[in-house]
Amino acid sequence: MPAGHGIMFLPIGGNKETEREIDRIKTKVSEGSIPQSGGSAPRNFRRLKIDANERQVSVGDQVVQLSPAEYRILSLLVANAGRVLAHQFLLAEVWVGNHTGGLECIRRCVQRLRVKLESAQLDPSVIVTIPGVGYMFTGQLS
Repeated sequence: MPAGHGIMFLPIGGNKETEREIDRIKTKVSEGSIPQSGGSAPRNFRRLKIDANERQVSVGDQVVQLSPAEYRILSLLVANAGRVLAHQFLLAEVWVGNHTGGLECIRRCVQRLRVKLESAQLDPSVIVTIPGVGYMFTGQLS
């Protein structure tokens, strides 16, 4: 992987498919069509709404209070719905240069995120664990 991209997405499929998907994502990132944070239109999944401008997550009318790490993980997963985001990618993107907790830190954060989504009446199974690899958001965005 070329230096500076910091992308560690893994689509489900074979090696050639993986390479094509990584190339496609690199192109989108360089064009700016994958949102990083802030400045984009709210993203919606059923009753889940992520407003990057306000850095606010809501389910229906209920605002879900997330830590900065939980918000960033959810934003990354939703922005890349249907794609697996590797643990290493999440560590690099969410805890930039400050991820001494490693994999356990990610697991705890995703666990808290699922609990908060479930308490707001959203099915937490929209965040799927891919054992030994990472996480994937399975919902369809509207």
